[in-house]
Amino acid sequence: MIFAALRSVTGPCGTNDPSVACTVNLADIDSDFLFSVGFNMSHANVIQRLSQYMSDYYECTKVGLEFLDQTRNVFKAEEIVRATPEQIFEVFEDAHAWTVWAMPIQKVEWTSPKPFGVGTTRTVSMMGGMDGYEEFIAWERGKRMAFTFVGCSKDATEKFLEDYRVADLGDGRCKVQWYMAMEARGFSRNLMWMTRPVLRMANKRMFRKFREYTEAYAARADAPVPPT
Repeated sequence: MIFAALRSVTGPCGTNDPSVACTVNLADIDSDFLFSVGFNMSHANVIQRLSQYMSDYYECTKVGLEFLDQTRNVFKAEEIVRATPEQIFEVFEDAHAWTVWAMPIQKVEWTSPKPFGVGTTRTVSMMGGMDGYEEFIAWERGKRMAFTFVGCSKDATEKFLEDYRVADLGDGRCKVQWYMAMEARGFSRNLMWMTRPVLRMANKRMFRKFREYTEAYAARADAPVPPT
């Protein structure tokens, strides 16, 4: 194995400055990961994969659904969507879809295999170079899903929760509610009084785009297949 003679690896720290380097002790990394990459990857690919351990990481306080009742910073958006609960969750599970309707999101990577559920994780890359590391704390397919931040690549978020609720109206439409709750960290905490109205307006606008995207997806899925 290539790790036989290695006790640490040095590489970029996830910054824009290539001259800045970090050293990762291999003993601090999951042994199963080391075992798998040691047998299946070239040295260059191993260094590339290990860079995830060298990026900036700031732990967030993991919260539960009760956080919605514990902070003033709760933002709600609601839409009536012409789609079935199953189609709505198909959009939720589509990594690309988030980059279309949720403006700050540039990339979504599910880091747990399907079927998704409580404990599923994913990484969301946003504008400004921030990555959010999420863990799902609620998952009832067709009804509800919620996640909390467990970490972030920028030291600005203390607590973060999103909660999506789907209610089937029985006529081919669903009421979809989106709750976002957060507590900032450091100086940003003092600016929440100013950002709250902006976030409320932005989230409602984004959720209108979610409705439009999801209804277009459902229309394509329901379209009759032309005879061959």
